[in-house]
Amino acid sequence: MRLLFRLVIVLVVAAGVLAGALFGLSRQYTVHGTEMAPTIEKGDHVAVFRFSDWFYTPHRKDVVVFTAPAAAAKACGDVERVIGLPGENVSEQDGRVSIDGTPLKEPYVKPGNRDTHSAAWHVPPGDYFLMGDNRKSACDSRFFGSVPKKSIVGKVFLTFWPVDRVSID
Repeated sequence: MRLLFRLVIVLVVAAGVLAGALFGLSRQYTVHGTEMAPTIEKGDHVAVFRFSDWFYTPHRKDVVVFTAPAAAAKACGDVERVIGLPGENVSEQDGRVSIDGTPLKEPYVKPGNRDTHSAAWHVPPGDYFLMGDNRKSACDSRFFGSVPKKSIVGKVFLTFWPVDRVSID
């Protein structure tokens, strides 16, 4: 019985330390739009490491939290996927994305979520081109332009609420 009591105490303390570290070293965000469905749904709560904007360099396909440009802040969400890197040319032809002419494999975009857009964009140095996984309803870089690195808060590393959608990215 005494061993069981000690084990419970150790587990409670460990859970407390883990929760303190998680919530003390991360920023939490609630997803307000459907741009990333079904990967991340409206109402999901996600976490980004604090201070990651100081040392994090975005990579293609990372899901990031960002500060939307002023003109798009109210209409658009603030969680998107990095598609284009600085200096690249991004094109979309009938819902299929290419980077510098090479088709991008996007298993996270469901066939029914593709749109019929056809356009091309150049990503300026220091900027990133962001797109949602739900392309039909995404308000993303195709509409408000590329996003400077300083506007990217960090990479989503955890979806922690609701419980049935918990995932580590």
